[in-house]
Amino acid sequence: MESNNTEMKMQYILDENKNLAETPLTDMLPVEHPIKCKLISAFEVFVRVPQTENYWISNYGRGVNNHRNPNMNKFYEHKQGKCHYTIYEVWRTPEKIRGKLTGKIIVETTKRETSPEELVAKCFLKQYRGRGKVWHKNGDFDDNWYKNLIYVTGKDFINLKADKITWQELSYEQEYIEYVNNAKNQAMIAYGSISSRCKGENNSESAHKCYDDVEMC
Repeated sequence: MESNNTEMKMQYILDENKNLAETPLTDMLPVEHPIKCKLISAFEVFVRVPQTENYWISNYGRGVNNHRNPNMNKFYEHKQGKCHYTIYEVWRTPEKIRGKLTGKIIVETTKRETSPEELVAKCFLKQYRGRGKVWHKNGDFDDNWYKNLIYVTGKDFINLKADKITWQELSYEQEYIEYVNNAKNQAMIAYGSISSRCKGENNSESAHKCYDDVEMC
C-alpha cells in the first residue's frame, strides 16, 4: 500500500480581521497579467481590470494604468479612497458581412466612469444575483481594502447609509477571490511562527513561559 507524502502547499493571506491566515495554494488564482509596481505589503496583488488592456486595480484599492506608456512598466497611480475613475474598455468582435465571418476583428474603445470600490469588488468579490451595490463594512468610504467590501442590494445600501440597519444584520455571506501573492517566503514563515507562539498556539513547554503576556502589533 502506497502512502501519499505530498504536503499540501499553503499560501499566506489576511483574514477579514487582518490576521495572518493560510489557505491552500490550489484555492488561489494566478495573476494573468502581472506588472512591476511597488507594493505596499506582501499581501497586495494587482490584477488587470476586465475588458481593459491598460488598467490594474489592487486588493487594497490602488488603481494604476500605463495607458500612455503601454509598452513600458511605467504606471500612473490614480487617486485613492472615495473618488471617481475614468477608464477605457476595449471590445473585440469578429467582423461579419451578410452574416458570414470575414476573419477580421473589429476593435472598439469605450469610455466608462467607475470608482475604485467598484473595480475592487468586480475583481476580488464573488458577485450575487440581486446584490449590485458595494458597501464598506467599517463605514469608511476611503477604505477600499477588498475584505472591507460587501455586495448588498440597492435598498440595503440606502438603509445602511441612513443608519437604519447594520451590515451584520443583513446576514449576507460574502466570498472573496484570492490571488497568489508574495507572502510565501522565509520571512513570512518566521512571522507566522512568532505569531502563533504569541497567540499561545502550538507552544512547547519550554517556550510557553517566554511568551506569556506577549503581543504582536
